[in-house]
Amino acid sequence: METGAERQVLSNANGDYLVLLLQPGGPYEIEIGSLGYATFRRENLMLQVGDVTTIDATLDEQAIELEGVAVAVERAEIFNPQQVGPATLLSERVVEAVPLLSRDITELAVLSPLVQVTQSGGFSVAGQNDRYNALLIDGVLNKDMFGLTSGGVPGGQAGAKLIPLDAVTQYEILVAPFDVRLSGFTGGVMNAVTRSGTNETRVRAEVVTRNEALIGDLQLPTGPVEASGIDRSLVALSIGGPIQRNKSHYYISGEFETRRALPAGFNLFRDDPRLVRIGPDALTNMTDIFTGQFGGELGTGEIFSLNQDLANVFGRLDWNFDDGSRLTIRNIFSHTSNDQSPNRTAFEPYELSSNAIQREGTANSTSVQLFSPIGDRMANQMDLRVNFSSDETTPVSTLPQFDVGVLSSIDGSAFNRPVRFGGNFFGQENSLSQTAINFTNALDINTGDDILTVGVAANYYDIGHSFLPGANGEYFFASVTDLENNAPQRFQRTVIEGGADPQIDFSVLEVGSFIQTQLNAGKGLSMRFGLRVDVPYVFGAPQTNFDILDFYGFDTGSVPSGNVMISPRWGFNWQSEGEKRTQVRMGAGMFAGQLPYVWLANAFHNDGVRSVTQTCQGRITDDPGTPFAVPSYVPGSLPTACQAAPFQLSRSAVVFPDNFRYPQDLKAAINVDRELTTSLSATFGVLMSRAVNQIGLRELNIDRTAGSGPALELGGQERRFYRGLNGRYSQVLEVTNEGQDNSAAVSVELRGRIGDRLNLQMGYAYTRSFDRVSLQFADMQSNFGFTPVEVDANDPRVSRSVFDRPHKIVLSVFGRPIPWLPETEVSLLYTGQSGLPFSYVYGFDLNGDGYPGTGAAFDRNNDLIYVPERATDLPASLGTIGLFARAMESDDCIRANIGQIMGRNECRAPWQNQLDIRVAHTFDIGGAAVRLQGDMVNFLNFLNGEWGTIESIRSVVPLLEESTSDAAFVQWGGASIPIRGDDGEVGPADPWDVQSPASQWQVQLGARVTLGGAR
Repeated sequence: METGAERQVLSNANGDYLVLLLQPGGPYEIEIGSLGYATFRRENLMLQVGDVTTIDATLDEQAIELEGVAVAVERAEIFNPQQVGPATLLSERVVEAVPLLSRDITELAVLSPLVQVTQSGGFSVAGQNDRYNALLIDGVLNKDMFGLTSGGVPGGQAGAKLIPLDAVTQYEILVAPFDVRLSGFTGGVMNAVTRSGTNETRVRAEVVTRNEALIGDLQLPTGPVEASGIDRSLVALSIGGPIQRNKSHYYISGEFETRRALPAGFNLFRDDPRLVRIGPDALTNMTDIFTGQFGGELGTGEIFSLNQDLANVFGRLDWNFDDGSRLTIRNIFSHTSNDQSPNRTAFEPYELSSNAIQREGTANSTSVQLFSPIGDRMANQMDLRVNFSSDETTPVSTLPQFDVGVLSSIDGSAFNRPVRFGGNFFGQENSLSQTAINFTNALDINTGDDILTVGVAANYYDIGHSFLPGANGEYFFASVTDLENNAPQRFQRTVIEGGADPQIDFSVLEVGSFIQTQLNAGKGLSMRFGLRVDVPYVFGAPQTNFDILDFYGFDTGSVPSGNVMISPRWGFNWQSEGEKRTQVRMGAGMFAGQLPYVWLANAFHNDGVRSVTQTCQGRITDDPGTPFAVPSYVPGSLPTACQAAPFQLSRSAVVFPDNFRYPQDLKAAINVDRELTTSLSATFGVLMSRAVNQIGLRELNIDRTAGSGPALELGGQERRFYRGLNGRYSQVLEVTNEGQDNSAAVSVELRGRIGDRLNLQMGYAYTRSFDRVSLQFADMQSNFGFTPVEVDANDPRVSRSVFDRPHKIVLSVFGRPIPWLPETEVSLLYTGQSGLPFSYVYGFDLNGDGYPGTGAAFDRNNDLIYVPERATDLPASLGTIGLFARAMESDDCIRANIGQIMGRNECRAPWQNQLDIRVAHTFDIGGAAVRLQGDMVNFLNFLNGEWGTIESIRSVVPLLEESTSDAAFVQWGGASIPIRGDDGEVGPADPWDVQSPASQWQVQLGARVTLGGAR
């Protein structure tokens, strides 16, 4: 190949031979010879990652040299006896062609029809939780195991990228790889294969730019908004070549990028106030009152610039030794700083710029791989990786957080929405540092027709995490009048007791071993049997809370450790005889995942002893007053007690049972591949998954005796009611093991060439996913509080998962379609998928389970609404009844649930379409390959301003709130905006937001210069 590496093996008596642990890529040249026979030679052989290529040769007994036979047929990479489970394999040509506006290689996963983008921007593989995937680089784990974000990229909170795009040559998405060497996931595996240096020096430089002049207008329900405040500039550099020809090589790649954007959602002074639900005059009046009395910088409610800086550097060194061994060392460095947008969506309080936070992420990963042949029958692979990473969150403001209810009159209608400013509640004490060491060693033994693999694995994680929401305090003023009177209605602050360190520290050691045999059963049948055993050990523990131990029987000082997980797997691959145009792949087995350790950290932070939340409630202007009223706000100081009494204190705890096990699923899959023509192949697949150990939640601190419902008209006969949270604890959450989650998928894929100039990769999947708790968040309070409840909060029904997006279509076409412009490449990428699921809930605690509770940390809505037979049955005012009647007419989801409590995730945002286009032309200037490139993302929106709209929605939408009127029980919720329709009648608007700039066409221009090497 281009590195000059050589390997030699001997065949057995039957003429069979096997070369193990070759580097993906090429081109390779194979030469077969024997004394007295002519030499057989095959050139330009390319290897896909995970591929086993069979080369059959017949040697002629003539003592002359024969020319090698050139084979022009390119078979689909999926025709591979090693391939058992469902997978999507992307060659270098595909990676190069896909128009990626972000240049984030993890987004290549969307080319699999079984991968869906989630609400948080992660990737759900076949309906599984987006935190349950494994991210690999050249087969070595490179994931943030703490799991702060759903994407799993180290530094992902700040928007870091995994690796420079130019460093990647192949990419694979493994949905269910029935190979025991791979573990630590119940979702899927994304593996990026990186570029190495060769004997020819190659230098590449690239610039990419985008600005608001190349972006279309944003189409909002109230009309178009001109694009502004968006730009991007990126510089990418790479160089690779020999250190010593045929022996050692280097490759270095770096990307340095600056982005500027606006807050996502509806922004005051730019968008219609009806969308924002705040009048400009009302906001100005509120800010003038606050600054006039207290001073301080509140920031702006208008659009303002959000900046992000990203730096990624990848380096790789390869050594080829005379004995056939190969050593590879990689280093990946990333640093990202990001201004996170304040909330400007239709949900929750409207946040001023002072409530934004700045995130900074730094990660450095060094990996070593040693591939060693041992004689002609064995080969060993050793992988070692050491990673250091840190995540820092800094509030823009040093003030406490403030929420002020602002009443606005807009077009004759009254809107009441809180405005939030000051130091972000969840960013006031928030940082993470972690060290990860991963080791795997696998020995392959060729026993003739079969391969035996044995190996061991060990992963060590050392974690330090500071997280104290509300450390600087939070005030709530119910109205602007209360603000003017300096009469807050609530004050809340969380403090560490006893002078303890805000940072918790613990470490985890995961050890595993595996054995696997791959049998060649003859007649095209290859079978695989494997067994893997994994055991995690946790070092360090929270304090023991004896109150919880005595009352609930759970020791907060106990964490799950030493529980064994056994994962047997089986699979086979059968290829038809002759031309091998048909292939059947089937497998079944257990997959043990790794626990996102942020969930385990919840038990360390929340033991009911370490921290306490201090609360005062009630206005000093109330008559009659309360001794727990909130003292007036004094700038620069926080209350030391309530107005006439000590603080009200509350604590929370998260507990794990001793027998808790990490996530584990049983998966079964069958796939049939068929070559339709010499250039086109198709795959039909079925995949089923069932949880063996999955994660659930149970609130121990609510009265388990059902009380009477507050309103029969709201489903009171079926719904279970509680008397609220008990005693001194706000929450005591038990993390449980569930076994009822399940998913199933049917997929069809087509790949190959269309004529001589175009390549095609397309697929469709129908996937359904069901669970009891979807676990979208990093903290267990949110995971429980945002799980919509039909009947029993502690026994949620198995229903649609928040990761359930049934339909997905993906189409990628690329090539050089213009005969008279052979150096012009055109690429199209279309994705169409079902909209995001969501639930309509009440905006108050209907069932008394404590959600939503007091303060920002417990502001979680989870009570699903009941749809009466008639809108007039609703205990509400005439205005709310009229709006609800219109909703019953216009909303298919509400109409389908008349007479019952709505199911969790019953509703769905609209279908999403996106078509991206790339046009690139390469020409030669003085020996340099110069490539000019233009990407247009969301081309459909360019064709029609109403097409290509991408809607975002929270998983829960408060539709009805508790009424302030004595004559009604509920009123129309502020999160769903009433608007006047074409018929002049006031009705509910759509509950989703239009994403910006994803819903606008965008053009990105780039230029690339390549000198030397493969261009």
